[in-house]
Amino acid sequence: MSSLSLNLIAIAIFGFTMSALLGPLIHLDPIFPAIAAFGLLGLATVDT
Repeated sequence: MSSLSLNLIAIAIFGFTMSALLGPLIHLDPIFPAIAAFGLLGLATVDT
């Protein structure tokens, strides 16, 4: 796995964690980070 893929996965996981922690403060529906996680991590899996 290339370092670019690993860095993108790390950034995605950080973003999902922050959206889970800060989501209630900005009234973010939990389905949006879930869909984003499924999509981006699925694309990262196909990339490898």
